[in-house]
This record gives sequence, structure tokens and C-alpha cells, in this order.
Amino acid sequence: MKVQLLPLAVVFLIAYPSAFGSSPSDYMVEVGPGVYEVTDRILVVLERGVGVNRSDDAVFGIESLDALVADLNVIRVEQEFPNSGPEFDLDRHYIVHFDLAEATDALAARAVDEFATDPDVRTAERIRVHRVNLVPNDPRFTQQWALKPSEEFNIRAHRAWNITTGSTNVKLAIADTGVAYDHEDLAANIWHNPGESYNDADSDGNGYVDDVIGWDWVHNAWPHEEGEDWKDPDNDPMDYMGHGTHLSGIASAVTNNGKGVAGVNWNAKIMCLRVGWSAFPYGYVGMDFCAQAMYYAANEGADAYNASWGNSNSGGLGAATDYFINHDGVVVAAGGNDGGTSYSYLCGRNDVLAVAAINAIGKKASFSNYGHWVDCCAPGANIHSTYYRGPTHHYYYYSMDGTSMAAPFVTGLAGLVRAKFPGYSESQVRDAILDGCWDIDWNNPNYEGKLGEGLINCYNPLVNNNDVELKYFTAASTPEGVKLEWDAEEFETAGYNLYRRETAAGKARLGDNLDGYAKVNTDLITGTAPYVYLDGGLDEGSYEYILEDVDLNGKTTQHGPAYVDHNPSSPGAYALYACRPNPASENAVISFSVPESHTGAVELVVYDIAGRKTVDLSFGVVEPGSHEVAVDTSAMAPGVYVYRMAAGDFSAVKKMVIAR
Repeated sequence: MKVQLLPLAVVFLIAYPSAFGSSPSDYMVEVGPGVYEVTDRILVVLERGVGVNRSDDAVFGIESLDALVADLNVIRVEQEFPNSGPEFDLDRHYIVHFDLAEATDALAARAVDEFATDPDVRTAERIRVHRVNLVPNDPRFTQQWALKPSEEFNIRAHRAWNITTGSTNVKLAIADTGVAYDHEDLAANIWHNPGESYNDADSDGNGYVDDVIGWDWVHNAWPHEEGEDWKDPDNDPMDYMGHGTHLSGIASAVTNNGKGVAGVNWNAKIMCLRVGWSAFPYGYVGMDFCAQAMYYAANEGADAYNASWGNSNSGGLGAATDYFINHDGVVVAAGGNDGGTSYSYLCGRNDVLAVAAINAIGKKASFSNYGHWVDCCAPGANIHSTYYRGPTHHYYYYSMDGTSMAAPFVTGLAGLVRAKFPGYSESQVRDAILDGCWDIDWNNPNYEGKLGEGLINCYNPLVNNNDVELKYFTAASTPEGVKLEWDAEEFETAGYNLYRRETAAGKARLGDNLDGYAKVNTDLITGTAPYVYLDGGLDEGSYEYILEDVDLNGKTTQHGPAYVDHNPSSPGAYALYACRPNPASENAVISFSVPESHTGAVELVVYDIAGRKTVDLSFGVVEPGSHEVAVDTSAMAPGVYVYRMAAGDFSAVKKMVIAR
């Protein structure tokens, strides 16, 4: 068993002169500038299939591990992601806690070594904490240049608002130092958990008591400021530092209310998730807190998760990110304020939007990191927004700099796209944002190719795909060839093109050129939705398809990709397809296929967002080929669901949305 080695991550949040000191306390050991490892807890991930039979929260219920628990004076064994099931392997993550009075670097290191050698343990690792650099600018600017129509490099929000100002059904997770949820310009947009009330009970069964407006995971927070909530997790995610409050106002301040500032999104609900704390002049975030908040946000149906902090793949953050994205949530990460090319764990992922910052004249902000890993840019200098400071209990407005400020512009835009196109998948939201960006390399010749797709444009993603709202696009193997099916709500559409390539060429992000793809059709595909097209005469192999719609003016928009393992000698291959329609109301259809080699049962189960089995559609015996299953959704509560297919060694999960 190997101990997982963690990469050093860059620390950032607010642009601030570099200042590093010694470790803030024995509770945290500095392993790099602004990066620490805690001594009071470690993460232990069990091997798949290991049985756990816990009698209480002080043990694993596994003899060898419980012997270690006793020997190391462990005070608590916490399941990191409560109520998680085996579908995403999150049920194997446990945080092992030591008494704060006895916690030392040596104890944590020894615990990692000893747990990692147990055959029931997959990994054991230290948990990291990253510093928040925070000193606000003087509040000289009372107007928001990023949103002003008269500014050349505004983000065209005023044009987007003519199409949509957002939806109260959209939820934006602000995981940060907390949120001043009673601020005059935020209170009306704060998310409320519909399954909870203040009754000292876990009414919705999600593992959190009275989480009416979110949760505060922070505990044993050293160093901290006097008067700050630092001891225990609770249901009060109140800000103390002001940073999370500032981000919330950028993303979704209450707008057109005669008070304060405007948000990119006027109506989206802010999910208050406290993962960070303050110790002037710095703030800190725990990676395990951030991971738990991401898991929570996914289960509560968050559409986007804002990560305006330094990060590394520790404390379960990687697993939680996979889980959130699998639940169709968009992750947005600040690019960093070192003015260099280094990047954090989240920014290094190709399924997370990494955001650099520009100033009011469209130049890369001097503090902003840059590089080929950047996805897009957003305003990050002199950004005016809501603010709160704990020691004075003062609610007001402030101007601040940083890639931290740039990220929530993108988070708010993700909310606008999801409001306009509620059936969009996570990748479709990301691609719409990136396809709609304004290339600003011409204004930044020294950073050509290192500012992503350019400056976000709030209007373009809402109209670039306005000619077609795709409901589904699937590919299935048949003896005659690959059968492609799609359905869409069409406006001014001239027709469609299909493009194919073998997947060995590697996956491409939509919006890239189509070099390496072969055009499937000769003439434009026309007709009436839904469409069926057979791509015949193909050899056995794995293929990727892109669907392109063409409007009456010749503008094209790409959709997909759809993947298929094709074997012409076999009537079908294992595959699970997007349900239709999606969102569904009274009825839905789930399609899947199995190959000729298949014998026996197919498990097909629908789960709610908390992982509870809702509908069991399993079959005892299924013949090879393609199949469709009708689902009566009339009795299902509106919300997000997932459905899972398991057959032989094959397993796949898709998302289903019920809306009325």
C-alpha cells in the first residue's frame, strides 16, 4: 500500500503583496508558501468491497483498523460524505480525527504510514489547508465597470439581461469564508433548503441537522480571530472575513432593487457553504471542508460551484470534484495571483473552468496567473461588490482585486446559461461559455494563447445555441452500422451535419476545429425532429461523433460528442443513453443496449440526488440489442435524479431532471 504524495498548490485569492511567515500554530505545519498540512486529522480511503460494520463513530468496524484507532488515540472516525452510496466510491472516504491537544506533525505522519500499510486501505493522506490573501482596496469606485455598457471591456451582461436575468431554480454554491446571508443586497437571493426547518432534526435525511441555508464545516480552525466561529461544524455559514460575501454579490446580488450593486445573475439562489476562516491579514480553507461542501452542493442540486482559493488534491477534493461534475455541476476556479504560469489542482483539470483576470482596459491584470491551462478571463481589478466584516458586524460595499473576483463572474454566467437552457449538461454549459468568449490576444500580445478563449461575453452563450435546444444525441452500434439519434427544439434551423472520428485520436472540446474528423453526410440533414441517421459500412472500433446544426444564415453550432463502441457482427454494445425528454414531466424514456455476448440480467435503477433508490427498472433476462424503457415520472418530485445501469462488468450513470 502506498502513501499518496500530494502536489504543492499555489495559494491565491485576493491580489496582495507576498508575505510568508512561520507555521501559524502546532495545528498546521507549513509545507510551502501559504500551504499547510493539519495535524489533527488525516484522510483514509478504504479499498473497494471492504465491509464496514460500525457500532459508533469511534471505530471502522474492521479489526485491524480499529486496533490502529486505539493505538493512535483516535477520537472520531467520520464518514466524509454522509449517506453516499457505492455508485461513485465516495462511501469509502473517512476522516480520522485526533484530539487537538495531542495532535502533532509526527502523530499525523505516523498515522498515515500505518494506515497506508493495511491491506483494507487504498490510500492514507495528509489534509492540506490553503491560505487566503486578503487586503481590500480603498473603496474609490462606486460603479461596476465590468457591467457598464459604456466600458469597452464590459462583459455584455446588459445585452444578456434582455434574454434572461436568471432563474430562482438555479443554485450557485459559494464555498468560501461564509456569506453574510442577511446583507441587504443578498438576503432575497439566499438559497433555502426545502427539506429542512429549524427543528433540531435532520428532516431531509442528508446527514445535516437544520441545514436550512447551507452548512459550516469549519472546526479546529487555527489561527483564527477573536470572536470568530472556529470550534465545531454547525448550520450557521455566516461570514466573518468578508471574502465569501464579496463573491456572492458578484455572482448574484439582488438586482433592480434600488440598493447596492448588480449581480451578473439577478435571481439565482446563493448556497452558503462555509469552508474557510480568517486570521488577519490572511484567511484559510481546508481541503476536506471544500470536498465535503462540494459533495453537499451536488446532492442539493447546485448548478455551479465557485472555488476562489488555492487548492491541492488532498482531503478528498479530487473525488468530490468528480462527483459534482458527474451530477452536472460546473466547477469554476480562480487562476491565482502570482503573476506567473503556475496553477492549482483544480485549474489543471480539463473539466474545470480556470479563470484569469483582466483590468478595465482589457489587459491581463498584473497579478493574474496565465498560461495554456487558462480557459477564460473575467474582470478582476477594482471590482465593487457586497461586503461584511465580522469584528465590527459591519455590512457595506467594497472594491477588491484578484482572480477570486474574476471567478464568480463566470459562476454567475453559468447560472444564466442554465436558466436559459435548463436541460444543458455540465459540459454544454462550459462549452457555451467558452464558445461565446471574446478573443483578447490582440490586446495582450505578450500573452497570446495564454488567456484561454478570451474575455467572457454573457450575451453570446445565450444566443449562439438559440437556434437549436438539443434534448438528446446518442450513438448505438447495430449490425448495419452506427445508429445516430437526436431530438431538439428548433427555431431557424436549416439542417444538420454529422462528423466522425476514431476515439484513439483523443477527445476534443467543442468549439475546437474539426481537423481529424470525417464528415458523415453528403447533403445537409433535414426533416422533422426527432432524427435518425445510419452511418453504415464502418469497421469494428470506437468512434466519436459531433452533431452540428446550421442556421439560416450559415452559422454553425456543435453538440455532443456521442461515443460508441461499434462491432458490426454484434447486435449492440453495452451503452446507456440520455433519457428523453430531459427535463421530463409526466413520462420519460430511457434507452440502453447490450451486446450479443451478454447473458442474464440488467440492473436499471433511478436514484434521487441523495442516493436513495426511487424507481427500480431492472430486468431478469435481457436479449442482446437496443432497448427502451418507459418511466412514469408523474409521481416523482421535481428535481435532479440519476439513473444507473449495471450489466456484467459494465456500469454507467446518467442524469435525469424532473420539471413541471
